[in-house]
Amino acid sequence: MSNQCFGEGTRIMLYDEGYKRVEDVKKHDFFIGPNNTKCEIINTYTGSDFLYKIIDLDYNYVYTVTENHILTLINSNNEILDIKLKDFLDKKKKCIYYGFRVMVDYKNKNFTEEEINNYVDDIIEKIKNNEKINLFDDEFIFNTINIRSIFLSSLILKDNNYDLINGNIVFYLNINYVKLIDKILFLCFSLHLNPTTERVDNAIEITINTCTSDFFSYLQNKISDDYLDILEDDSVSTYNIKIVKEEKKNKYYGFETKENNRFILWDSSVSYSSTKN
Repeated sequence: MSNQCFGEGTRIMLYDEGYKRVEDVKKHDFFIGPNNTKCEIINTYTGSDFLYKIIDLDYNYVYTVTENHILTLINSNNEILDIKLKDFLDKKKKCIYYGFRVMVDYKNKNFTEEEINNYVDDIIEKIKNNEKINLFDDEFIFNTINIRSIFLSSLILKDNNYDLINGNIVFYLNINYVKLIDKILFLCFSLHLNPTTERVDNAIEITINTCTSDFFSYLQNKISDDYLDILEDDSVSTYNIKIVKEEKKNKYYGFETKENNRFILWDSSVSYSSTKN
């Protein structure tokens, strides 16, 4: 068994924008790494085994891996550790290591701020009228950090569709717009805003748990820092993890990579790939 096996449904970010579920990964796909590096897939395979849930205790994100999967973790000194799950479970001081997320910058699609605001206006108008959003333009999503920040801040601030609760921004989206909600959660994770969600009547309440000083710069003309807990920007965003073994065997999906490399999951967490032994 190789070292990078995930449970079905795990989403991995592609180098050329977007993501794939691990069961859809094909030979010669390219994943994106923490420093916008390419990680080429040279083989794929499947199997069945007991899987382990990797649970983000802070922000509720979960993905599943096999016992031989290599976790990429970080400690309080910013020292990165690549370690097999089964070896990590044997370590006595697990609490000093954390999962972590990084930001990546996609290619600049050169939208103006006016174009972004017009597109957001169109989305909001469709939501108000309960109209279907037929085609969501991913070029606003898989773009530079700056474009993603303008897009998300505009969506939050339009029509004052937000509250400030306990130092956090809370905003709301109609529960019927599942794909849009998924895109917005991706944006939040990719900007280190660490979202959590809760259903409230016919809406999904999205809480931004960490408003970075960089993202706040896109909000400060509308929201005072007197009402927000602003965090200094950091190159990584850490979270506590819990590991839970599933009760029965399930299908896993693995792949070999051309060279050793780290790559990014959908929630911007860092994972590790290695060539097959």
